[in-house]
Amino acid sequence: MTTLYFVRHGTYENPKGINPFRLPGFPLANEGVKQAEEDGKYFLDKNIAAIYTSPILRTRQTAKIIGTKINLKPRITDLLIEVRTPFQGYDKEYISKVIKNIYQNKLHREKKGESIKDIQNRVRQFIEKVLGTSKDKNIIVVSHGDPIMFYLMKEVGNKITGGDNELHWKNFTYIPMGGILKAQYRKNKLQSLQQVNY
Repeated sequence: MTTLYFVRHGTYENPKGINPFRLPGFPLANEGVKQAEEDGKYFLDKNIAAIYTSPILRTRQTAKIIGTKINLKPRITDLLIEVRTPFQGYDKEYISKVIKNIYQNKLHREKKGESIKDIQNRVRQFIEKVLGTSKDKNIIVVSHGDPIMFYLMKEVGNKITGGDNELHWKNFTYIPMGGILKAQYRKNKLQSLQQVNY
């Protein structure tokens, strides 16, 4: 059995309340550092073989803090990066109240923003590589909310619905910052999915 632990980065500094997506900066806030340290403690007895992370600062910092706790250096991969969208830098409240679902938005599509399927495919590409080289090992995957959730919801056969309204995560809670999801695979097939710390 191969176990992948999906970790969402910790809470980050965002004094202007914007949605950064792939923008540079946005380091972990004090709370985010504490979340990563707690995650690191959880992994102390899990016999982790490797840590992979998105190249975005908040994920790299989260992975580094966890890695320091368990004596592993994180490996960076663009396949785990945050969503590509023209809405980076927009006010978070505006996105949540006016745009609601960026993936159905005309501007997002016209500016070649990633579709849900695009995100699922690139994360799946990464997972297939890891499963192919890490049989019966325990691996940490540090990424962002939507890439983690879109990939896993497809794996469990959960439809992601919402149209122009908010996205709905049927029968599952969206991973919070600092959250951990434990996914177990046998013969490259997802066997179980468990919320660890929320």
